[in-house]
Amino acid sequence: MGHASRPTQFSSPTRILFNVSRKWPAAKKSARSEISDLLNWRPVVLDSNILVAGWVLQDRYGFSFCDSLIVSAAKASLCSFLLSEDFQTGQNLDGLLVINPFETKPEEI
Repeated sequence: MGHASRPTQFSSPTRILFNVSRKWPAAKKSARSEISDLLNWRPVVLDSNILVAGWVLQDRYGFSFCDSLIVSAAKASLCSFLLSEDFQTGQNLDGLLVINPFETKPEEI
């Protein structure tokens, strides 16, 4: 079975939690717990390979830059599915199948 990951654009809650724990030391334990939960998603580091692949996807499919980075990060993570309501359901992006989680039941995958 595949695995899940998240591009680094979703790590901004980590920065918020860091600032919260710095300003309110009593929140440190909670902030660390939240960050640990986010790390379970194995965030993808935005590197030059993902950036360049994102440009290629942007040019090929006409995606926004942010959407291109999401697809590029998913492909770099060897994901089989991209759960999103922002892309065309059923679209196959060179082996990455787009699924709208609000229209597709898990057993249908």
